[in-house]
Amino acid sequence: MNKTVLDPWIEGYLNYQSQVRRLAPCSISDMRCTFKRVVQTMAEIRPAVELSKVSLEDFLQWVNRQREQGYSVHSINKELSHVRGLLEYAWRNGHANINVLDGFSLRDAA
Repeated sequence: MNKTVLDPWIEGYLNYQSQVRRLAPCSISDMRCTFKRVVQTMAEIRPAVELSKVSLEDFLQWVNRQREQGYSVHSINKELSHVRGLLEYAWRNGHANINVLDGFSLRDAA
């Protein structure tokens, strides 16, 4: 298995989810894929800014890109949930001053 290694604090979060919360390996893999995509996109939107320091406006740009690529509201909300959890972890561990996604989700137009 060839897994992508992310920033150490992101890897710490994934390790916490795996070892402490005991999430299933497929859940960890799903989160890792989300974080990899978000990190790559944010490198284009806000180069040289760590994910835990990105603004809400930058995340809104990411959401718009997801929509433009045809992602459903459900898929985007799932990824937002992953990132929101990661940012909460960063905030609780002093790695971020705020979780800019706290309480943020998309409404389904249905």
